[in-house]
Amino acid sequence: MDSEALNATDEGFNEIGTEYERETGIKLNDLTTEQKFDIIQQLFSELPTSKLSQLYEKLGSLLHKDFLEVLPVEICFHVFRLLGGRDLVNCARVSRSWKQYVDDPTLWKWLFERNGWTLNRSVVSEFEEWIRIRFSLNSSNSKSNLDETLYSTYMGPRGTHFAPCHCYVRADGSICLNWKYLYQQRLLLQRNWTNGNYVLTRIVCSNRLHMDSVYCVQFDDHFLFTGSRDKTIRVWELQARRLLYVLAGHTGSVLCLQFDKKRNLLVSGSSDTTIIVWDLATLKPLQTFRGHTDNVLGLVFQDDYIISCSKDHTIRVWQYGAADENACLYVLRGHLAAVNSVQFNSKTHMIVSASGDHTIRIWNVKTGQCLGVLHGHRRGIACVHYDGKNIISGSSDLTVRIFDGKTGLLLRSLEGHSELVRTLQCDIEKVVTGSYDGTIKIWDRNSGSLLCDLGNKHGSRIFNLQFDHKRLISCSQDSQILIWDFDLGVDGTFF
Repeated sequence: MDSEALNATDEGFNEIGTEYERETGIKLNDLTTEQKFDIIQQLFSELPTSKLSQLYEKLGSLLHKDFLEVLPVEICFHVFRLLGGRDLVNCARVSRSWKQYVDDPTLWKWLFERNGWTLNRSVVSEFEEWIRIRFSLNSSNSKSNLDETLYSTYMGPRGTHFAPCHCYVRADGSICLNWKYLYQQRLLLQRNWTNGNYVLTRIVCSNRLHMDSVYCVQFDDHFLFTGSRDKTIRVWELQARRLLYVLAGHTGSVLCLQFDKKRNLLVSGSSDTTIIVWDLATLKPLQTFRGHTDNVLGLVFQDDYIISCSKDHTIRVWQYGAADENACLYVLRGHLAAVNSVQFNSKTHMIVSASGDHTIRIWNVKTGQCLGVLHGHRRGIACVHYDGKNIISGSSDLTVRIFDGKTGLLLRSLEGHSELVRTLQCDIEKVVTGSYDGTIKIWDRNSGSLLCDLGNKHGSRIFNLQFDHKRLISCSQDSQILIWDFDLGVDGTFF
């Protein structure tokens, strides 16, 4: 029996295209793609509209495949994580299933933290505590609690006001932080810094406040601390801009401050050559360190180390809590002029100091050994920042320079100030600098470009500045303290 007869009797065998080939004498497998396309186009032209509509739907399913329907959930989330916030918002418009994925709080939390952004941990803890109390397993009215939470504002256990927009309801009815909303608010806050959108409050010190130049500032969410040439430290209620206390103990100008919120301590350095540790619960000095022979120009307080620098050309490493005679662990010598600024990173165990001798020195805190010297500036260096990744310094050569913290390689030079760059602070996104030219400038840390020039609002030399997520506080020679609030139009509850 020949093959054709076999095929005819085998009812379970059906070769694709056989019937068409018999009727037309054309073998489809022998045709080129262009020939197949011409045949299909001819067939389409002869079909009624109703059939064309059916074909369009079938072709659509072949051409457009929703990967959410075929890929595991973990892979889908991984794909979305590769996108930015704006792309995710567009993805949410594709379909309901896409929106369900995109709105998931874990995705926005990951994006939030990928940007290096952080939240106020105490406020987050308060929110979580409130949710645990309100929706405990023993609660018999959890449904009414849920309805009330989603349609009214409420107060947390420690007095923070939360709103429905802060909450996200999962499919199982449980509530968590609305990370998408927090991401949007944090992005608005970042744009305010970039575009210079702020509300400015000016504290002009009179006789009942500081009576001379304000050299240094420190603050947290509740309190502002300022040190002055009038030999005092003033403690302010930040929100009310109201003077609370005056700490008097130095016999010279208060040149530097460091606030430790966890231990409720404040450390001050003075032109009287001493360092005082203040107990903010009692407003009394706990300990006084003596050893420097000239002005204490800068200090840092981390772990159990107090590290100070002085006009006497030295850096001293002190052991907090040790008896006075054993408090000084090391005296670091090497600079040939006043050491104007000092930084310490507990992860790398390294101290970084900046001096009027044009150099930056790197030291090991455990041994006191000098590990390296950077010669990047042409004139004296007034301020330095070190976070383990970069060393960033400001100088009387009018530049801010960014160095690689490991290799010492100069990465970028920021130019724009017309006088000494006296003070600076950085986060992962930006560098904020203050100068004797009276201006404050905000720079992109990664590119070195100038993001915003806040101008000369002080009208005199800027001595110090500090900022957090929401605000910047600066002080100057003319006794003014300026508070720049950048949370204009932003819900800053969790920042």
